[in-house]
Amino acid sequence: MRKKKNLLPQLLEPLAIVVLLALFIIPTLTVINLSPITQDNKQIDVLGVTSDDTGLRIKAVGGIHNIFKNEVLEQKPFGEYQYTSTISKRKGKEVYSKPILEIKNETSVERSVLLYGYINNSRNTHLAINIGKDKYVLNDSNNQAYTREIGVKPGERKVLYLETKNEEKVFFDQEFVLDISVK
Repeated sequence: MRKKKNLLPQLLEPLAIVVLLALFIIPTLTVINLSPITQDNKQIDVLGVTSDDTGLRIKAVGGIHNIFKNEVLEQKPFGEYQYTSTISKRKGKEVYSKPILEIKNETSVERSVLLYGYINNSRNTHLAINIGKDKYVLNDSNNQAYTREIGVKPGERKVLYLETKNEEKVFFDQEFVLDISVK
């Protein structure tokens, strides 16, 4: 009889531990399985074709410059991009330029790119995009902003240079934004 009394606690104790673990683990697994699974939705049209595949490859050139810093090129849906850069303090009446973007047309048809660039809280800032010998003024010294269209032929590669000039010295950093749309 003594052996039976000692044997009962030895059998019940492991079973009690398993039951307690099951009481905590089963509800936890249930909650995890019932939680919605969130994934990034891809911009996919009918038949799995992505709508932002424009055939144009736009990439940031990068590099180090004393005036242009913190460059970011962000791709948005439907063939749109946004390039941002911090333009540091600078002397007046001097022109500063830097290559910022490279555009390559990988299609068999000519494509167009629309550019709209601006600096918030700017006065007398002249902004332009230079491509080879062509100059596209984005913002003149009267603070008038312009949208510019650039054609890119099949297989062509273009490097865009950002140019800025102020009539007066600028004592603070400014944020430059370039909105890019592919037509």
